Amino acid sequence: MSLTINVLEWDHTELRYLVEQFSPHFRNPSQRKGLVLDFSNLSFAKPHVLLMVGCFANYLEALGVINEKDYYYIPPNKKDVHNYMCRIDFYKMVGINEPEEFTRWDGSGRFVEVCQTNRKNTFEVVNKIIDVLNTQFTDIDQTVLWGIDWSLNEVLDNIIIHAHSIIGGYVMVQNYYDRVDIAICDCGVGIASNIHSKWEKLSYTEALEHAIKKGVTTNKEGAGAGLYYASKIIMANNGIMSIYSGPAQLIIENGNISSVETPYFQGTMVYLSYNKKHSINHNDIWEESIPVTIDNYISEEEDLW
Repeated sequence: MSLTINVLEWDHTELRYLVEQFSPHFRNPSQRKGLVLDFSNLSFAKPHVLLMVGCFANYLEALGVINEKDYYYIPPNKKDVHNYMCRIDFYKMVGINEPEEFTRWDGSGRFVEVCQTNRKNTFEVVNKIIDVLNTQFTDIDQTVLWGIDWSLNEVLDNIIIHAHSIIGGYVMVQNYYDRVDIAICDCGVGIASNIHSKWEKLSYTEALEHAIKKGVTTNKEGAGAGLYYASKIIMANNGIMSIYSGPAQLIIENGNISSVETPYFQGTMVYLSYNKKHSINHNDIWEESIPVTIDNYISEEEDLW
């Protein structure tokens, strides 16, 4: 019997409804079955939803639980959503050969197509993200942009270094009229697994809360500032940050931090939503003087997340 995943336009607070469809198959992936991705009722394709679905499908394929012959999809009823998923390269991510019935214009400064990250392309991927932010936030302070650049490099580096994801990591970015959304996802060991190597008594929710504190690292040489500065910038921007990892999710929204237990996701999804209607004051981010470059302010060593 095939496993059907029904995909809807869940926001960051509703991801549990998507993940609860995955969770049993992350826990017990050995049973071979077909996979059907049902997008028929999807009316709006969001980066964090698409990446979690794509990573789940690629994870099962990497384990050998499914292959191309076991793999089906039902496209969205809305043609514009279907075309968007083609243009953003989601279908390519999951190995679906879908003809394109549109003109493929350059997306520079507006979005970053779904792309897989590795040691060779991390800086290239981050530069594309920064180009979108720099284009959409015309008055953004350069030191803030450096901070975003550095923190994103740290998050992507740590997917490669610490996550041990058999599918690597994936990134997608989309500009909207009021915000820029960034989604980063992998199917690795999860943040808590690394946190517990040093702070084993923390619960899964406490581990996520710990991960955004300054100086939290499993590498004694590390700075422990990747997610810390990402979270500080989001709070200064009145934006949204969500970290869904293992059986827990942390959300920063309206200046508040909350964490809850959730259905289990194999890996980590980091979702960052930058508010275009709210400028970022660098004084809300840097504790000391404004750095000439981000490299002068914090170490370039590896941190946990």
